[in-house]
Amino acid sequence: MKKDELKKKRIIWVIWLVILIISAYFVPFVLLRGINQVEASFLYWTVFAVAAILSTIKITTYWSD
Repeated sequence: MKKDELKKKRIIWVIWLVILIISAYFVPFVLLRGINQVEASFLYWTVFAVAAILSTIKITTYWSD
């Protein structure tokens, strides 16, 4: 992979991870604040965990490049 391509992918992944980290606070404590059901938070954390795991797996595939 060319250096320019790799640099662009790194920037995109950093932006994605920052959004993911910010959403870890914003969604449960701001968007889901008015919902009294615990299931909403558990559903969010499940989706968050799957997104974080898949992102980590995808990022580590670039290490060989």
